[in-house]
Amino acid sequence: MLECPGLTAPVLIGRDTPAGNHIARPAVAAQVVHYADGGPGLALALHPVWTPERAALLIRPPAQRRYVTDGCVNLSPESFSKLPKTRFRLIIK
Repeated sequence: MLECPGLTAPVLIGRDTPAGNHIARPAVAAQVVHYADGGPGLALALHPVWTPERAALLIRPPAQRRYVTDGCVNLSPESFSKLPKTRFRLIIK
């Protein structure tokens, strides 16, 4: 689950997705929001789901939405469009 100002949304996460509080900021690409550094050379991001299969997983129970990604947080395109357009605090549960 992702929580940020004005939005609570189901998300897909991965084994390497760090839970907790983060400061997110829009990236250069319009469809990506950077939220954490995953180590040398790895930036973790929020972005819309890219496949119909992943979109279908968003309506599943939370346990079935874990360990799907490689660390990024995937959310529906509708939820992504509601994210703040400036730097913001988010919580990943």
